[in-house]
Amino acid sequence: GAGAAGAAGAAEAASLEGAALSQGAEGAAEEVLDDFFADERMLLEYNRARRMQAINDAPLDFPTFLRDGFEATVVTPPDSNYVASKDGMLTLDFELGDGTRPGPNDEIVFNYTVYNEAGKKIDGTYKQNEPAQSVLGLGALIPGVEEGILGMNVGGRRRIVCPPELGPPVGPQTFFMSRQYEVFDVELLEVHKCRTERVLFTQREVCE
Repeated sequence: GAGAAGAAGAAEAASLEGAALSQGAEGAAEEVLDDFFADERMLLEYNRARRMQAINDAPLDFPTFLRDGFEATVVTPPDSNYVASKDGMLTLDFELGDGTRPGPNDEIVFNYTVYNEAGKKIDGTYKQNEPAQSVLGLGALIPGVEEGILGMNVGGRRRIVCPPELGPPVGPQTFFMSRQYEVFDVELLEVHKCRTERVLFTQREVCE
C-alpha cells in the first residue's frame, strides 16, 4: 500500500542530502529531507518521477520535478553543481568552453536537446542532423534559453532548466501542451558578430 511504498522510498530520499531546491534559492538540504519525511505524498511523487526518468532514459544529473497541482519543486541530484538565478532558472555547466561569448544581438550556431519534466527527449537538432542558427535579441528563442546561452562561451556545453515563466508558449501548434519546466542541453558551436544596417525606413541585421 501507500505506507509500504513510502517506507521503501525513504532510503532513496535520504540520498537527497545536499540537493538544492529551485523554489526560493535558499531551500536547504535539511528542509528537503524534512519535507520528504513529513509528507508521504511527496515521497511517493519523488519515487514516481524517478521511475519515469528511468523509463525515458533521462540523462545524467537530470533534476527531479515534484508536482503538487500547479506548483512544482525542483530537486537537483546530490553533488551536482547547478546554479540558481534570481528568476528561478537553473544552469549546469558540463564544459565551460574558451571561445567567444555571444553578445545580446549576435548570431549563434548551436546544438540542443530539449526534455520534458519526465526526462523524455521531445525535440532537438538531432532530428535535423544539423545545428540550429539564431540571432539573439529578436525573440526567436525562448527567454530562458537565450538567457542561458548569453552566459556561455563557444565550445561550452550547458544544461538550462527553464521555469514556466521563462519557457516556451503552449498550445496545439507547439511541442508544449502545458506550462511546465523544460530542460535544454545546449552546445555552443559558433558566434557571429552582427550589426544593424539601416536603409531609408528599413533595417536589417548583418552578421559576419
